[in-house]
Amino acid sequence: MILANGGIKSAYEWFNGFMGLVLGILVGTFILGAFTKVANTTGAYIAFIAATVVMVYIKYFLPAEQVSIWSYSIISIAVSLVVGIPASMISRKIKGDRSVPDANTTIFKSK
Repeated sequence: MILANGGIKSAYEWFNGFMGLVLGILVGTFILGAFTKVANTTGAYIAFIAATVVMVYIKYFLPAEQVSIWSYSIISIAVSLVVGIPASMISRKIKGDRSVPDANTTIFKSK
């Protein structure tokens, strides 16, 4: 129904755009948590919300030819990291969290 009545030219392009829109946000949050030593829950939530807002704005408020659907994932991953890392650092300072991760891991242990 969406393809027939939505003015969509190609199911392939629509599917890839949708997957880039949705999965890019999730992958960005995953990368934030798995590969950075400063990430925490608050920073991940803020990064997820920021990436969602940016991607909804790009998808629905910018002209379609201005941003390629192939760049949705990379944009949302970048937004997640650019917003999530500072948000996590600020959150840790506000909460007074001084825990330090082990050298070869991103998992924190309270001491």
